[in-house]
Amino acid sequence: MKIETRRILYFTGLTVNFLLIIIALFFAIPYDKSFLAISNPSLKIYDRNDILLAELTPEIAGFSSKFTLSEVPADFIQLLLFSEDREFESHPGFSLKSFGRVVYLLFSQGQAPSGASTISQQLAKIKYGINRNNFITKILELFRALKIESYFNKQEILESYLNNVFLGNHIYGIKKAAEVYFSKDMTGMTLLEMASLIEIIKAPSAYDPYKQTSTVETKAKNLLQRAYTNGIIDGGELKVNLDDHLIIYPYRAEINAPHFCFWVLDAVKKIIPNPSDITEIHTTLDLQLYNEIQSIAKDRMVYLKQKNANHVSILMADNQSGEVLVMLGSVDFFAEDGQINGVTMKRQPGSTMKPFNYALALESKDFTPASIIPDIYSEFPSMVGKYVPKNYDWRYHGPVRVAMALGCSYNVPAVYILNKGGLYPYYAFLRNIGFDSLDRPQEFYGLGLTLGNADLSLLELVRGYMIFPNNGMYSDLKGIRYIVMKNQQTNYPAPKEEKRVLTPESAFLINHILSDYKYKTPAFGVNSPISFPFPVAVKTGTSKDYRDNYLVGYNTDFIVGIWTGNFSGATMKNLPSASGGGVILRDLILHLYNQGWNLDQPFSSDGMNITKASICKLSGMLAGPECDSDAEYFIYGTEPMEFCTWHQHGKIIIPEIYEDWARKNLPEYLVEVSYTTDLKIISPSQGDIYRIDQNIAIENQAIEFSALAKSDDVIWYVDGKQYGKGKKVLWNLRTGEHMIKAVTGEFKKSVSIIVVE
Repeated sequence: MKIETRRILYFTGLTVNFLLIIIALFFAIPYDKSFLAISNPSLKIYDRNDILLAELTPEIAGFSSKFTLSEVPADFIQLLLFSEDREFESHPGFSLKSFGRVVYLLFSQGQAPSGASTISQQLAKIKYGINRNNFITKILELFRALKIESYFNKQEILESYLNNVFLGNHIYGIKKAAEVYFSKDMTGMTLLEMASLIEIIKAPSAYDPYKQTSTVETKAKNLLQRAYTNGIIDGGELKVNLDDHLIIYPYRAEINAPHFCFWVLDAVKKIIPNPSDITEIHTTLDLQLYNEIQSIAKDRMVYLKQKNANHVSILMADNQSGEVLVMLGSVDFFAEDGQINGVTMKRQPGSTMKPFNYALALESKDFTPASIIPDIYSEFPSMVGKYVPKNYDWRYHGPVRVAMALGCSYNVPAVYILNKGGLYPYYAFLRNIGFDSLDRPQEFYGLGLTLGNADLSLLELVRGYMIFPNNGMYSDLKGIRYIVMKNQQTNYPAPKEEKRVLTPESAFLINHILSDYKYKTPAFGVNSPISFPFPVAVKTGTSKDYRDNYLVGYNTDFIVGIWTGNFSGATMKNLPSASGGGVILRDLILHLYNQGWNLDQPFSSDGMNITKASICKLSGMLAGPECDSDAEYFIYGTEPMEFCTWHQHGKIIIPEIYEDWARKNLPEYLVEVSYTTDLKIISPSQGDIYRIDQNIAIENQAIEFSALAKSDDVIWYVDGKQYGKGKKVLWNLRTGEHMIKAVTGEFKKSVSIIVVE
């Protein structure tokens, strides 16, 4: 027993000595002299015309203006110490009484109280990025506060704290807070304004002065009342400030394009290892154009809010250089949720993903703009049963040319094209052109990827679309022109890197289809906002339940991406993209035209292997004498060589797969069906597995038996027993394995399916 006791004492001593050594080393390692310094406050960001956008701290990505403690009003320091740390001048870094209360509450309630940290502890939190309150973080905070106190005097600590403290809305330090919130220097603040900043420090999100002005004012006046009771201020000062009201000034013009500034700052950190060495960043943004487009968006918000669309984000870039001209993350940075950058936010872009799919189809030469694809009821393979896409208008359009399917943004043809071309090539192509948010396996997205079911950003979308006006060349977007260092050295970003991802011919065909409004008319009507008297290529996308509107518009010179919706994800009131972002794009394009921008330059096919042919609008073949014809572009060698066989002797000869559509949409006396098979079961397919939903009445769960046949006299059998007649019949699900047989005359076809619970 004595040996065991000695062993325990021995190891306990070793542990204590080890901990003492660690603590000694912790205190022995000196702080760098720059530890207390505010992140470089002199970093200035300029637009492309050297107009100041903002002054930021590169390490914490916020607005700041450095100052010395001697500049701070004495009344502010008195109020601050009274409110936050009354023993600041005498304690060693922490209050033993307060720390004991913290430890007790941590162990009894599992959470530390607010307001229990000294100024030194709060500074330690700021400098070390401590955001959580638990026993471990409190111990670390205490030790770091002790170390700060051992290396710096009280004035240095207080000055650093006042420069670095966060006051909401990306504002750091009381000087910048006074400039932004009160439109004055901190030396001119009233006691009410001083008390307001002190209250904001405690909870910057909860006490946002833009959203909770009255709450902040009430708390500030309560603080002044307590200060009077404790002899910090006199009765006259109290009365004047209690009778006063807090006036918060709106977002000020000298802080321009904040979302863009933060985005650029992130980009700079990837180029310059130590951002504090930077004094100036000269960017690509055009502030005048930014202000004009912001004004257009604000004007349209009146209409959009009626549709419950409360936010808009816009990205505009120069096609040739890739330079970002405008990045409007939100219409009002300081409004509710305004600090969310909608340009980098990830949402489902809907049908704006279709052109990439069609571009690959044209690139393969398996399809041309005149190729006919079926827009009929279709089932496609999926990891979870069958995928049955529906069109936006809930209708099928029969035989549709590729160009018309893309222009009208029909869903079924897009999925058909992807299924033919393969999901992996499409997925790999998107990854190759900067869609980095596709971070899950291709199977996760499935064929719905072409309909925009992945969460992607507007920035990725615009960057990807630039391959079309750039004739198939991909390059990244650029926001920085050059960087000036403290030593006056000028750093330039790496030269623009390009890679070919499409042939110029495929890119031209997409440009032509998206810019010629004739391809959109059947779906969008004649007077749509996205119809222009200039060659502007436009693609819209609306996500499920009208949660997001995406839109991309471009010409030969510039590209614009617009997102409309709600940052919260709330649904809009039946607002399609053409009527949401479309009205903003129309106003923007017309504004540029009125400003003298050259918008008449068409997409050119000069020097490309492009030819033109007159084709039948219905069959896509060369137009015959009975055809309604249209002129179409083709990659040379892919144009149709056969004249239309669908129009003969006043009749329309329709392939059998379009029979059902033709009977419903064409005059019956005109239609003849061309059968290539005597009998074929279209649905179900061999090996299909169906699941019975326990939440739905079994009598309401049925599948369709569908067949192609020359004769309407099709008899269906289920497990050897006759079930029904006709080319289409409904059958209620029953658990088990079943043999489905179709019979017409001497022809028989059968498939087996499984139904599970």
